[in-house]
Amino acid sequence: MDKTAVWVITEGGLKISENLEKDMGFDLFASRKLKNAKNACFFDSLKESIRENFNKYNGHIFIMSTGITVRLISDLIKSKTTDPAVLVIDDKGLNVISLLSGHIGGSNRLCIKISEILGANPVITTATDVNNLPAIDVIAVENDISIENPENIKKINSLILNGKKIRIFDPLNLVTPHLKKVNLVSDSDNPDLVVDYIEKEYSSDPLLLRPRMLSAGIGCNRGTDMDEMKGLLFQVLENNNYSVLSLKALATVDVKMDEIGITELAQGMNLPVKYFDKNELNSVSNIKTPSEMAMKHIGAKSVCEAAAILASQGKLLIPKTKTKNVTIAIAKTSI
Repeated sequence: MDKTAVWVITEGGLKISENLEKDMGFDLFASRKLKNAKNACFFDSLKESIRENFNKYNGHIFIMSTGITVRLISDLIKSKTTDPAVLVIDDKGLNVISLLSGHIGGSNRLCIKISEILGANPVITTATDVNNLPAIDVIAVENDISIENPENIKKINSLILNGKKIRIFDPLNLVTPHLKKVNLVSDSDNPDLVVDYIEKEYSSDPLLLRPRMLSAGIGCNRGTDMDEMKGLLFQVLENNNYSVLSLKALATVDVKMDEIGITELAQGMNLPVKYFDKNELNSVSNIKTPSEMAMKHIGAKSVCEAAAILASQGKLLIPKTKTKNVTIAIAKTSI
């Protein structure tokens, strides 16, 4: 869930935050001098408070000068793929500046939204936006696609910006429809851009986009260690040349809600876990390898295969694979 922080140090900034509050939710951080700030987290040191909270939020709105903001966050910036969105609003609310993480972080979108609320001037400087051209990182974010090698984003956006030909391999036609103004040539051997959940070696060093369309169903004995689950999951994906970045969810039976190994695995991979009861699992008809043990202990003919299919709302790609304590199955979302 997106969390936004608004930072104010003046009465003018506080008034602007109150105007924003009518149309959007956020956590307000205010100087302790602003005693009339309502529902605020007060700070004595702006720099220390920002340092403490910078990575706890998806976005930060600083109602102060750009110079102050840059100096405050400069040593906190790490990567365009992980940094939160950063915006600056001047003390009169005349301009809203998208300062950091305009595309992946969503700063540009938030800039437009805030400008409309305040009746302010949106300041966006990313080249693709000012030239009214698509940006590949924006397309990826908006279509739930992982970026494997973000260092190559610049290369693709540069080709788009300069009207150059882009060799693309997009077998599921996931990104191509969003590049209507771009000179695309289909090329499965030496592409500049790949959109696929299947891994393959390319000599052309393309930008690799991994659509999140795989769900992993998991079954396990009680108390199974997370490392055993992760080891089997990664082995199954690697053996089938499926990218781990294309996983969108883990899935299992609801009686495993308190299974620490599954919870730790999901948290470590930043994935949600979808839980299904035995009736939901039994509603799946196309089970490859039903389990007598699962039926005996939880009343479901299948856990990992059925859970994977339900979570993906698609078809089974990899039937049940197991170790001593874990079963894994992989299903793919239908397009």
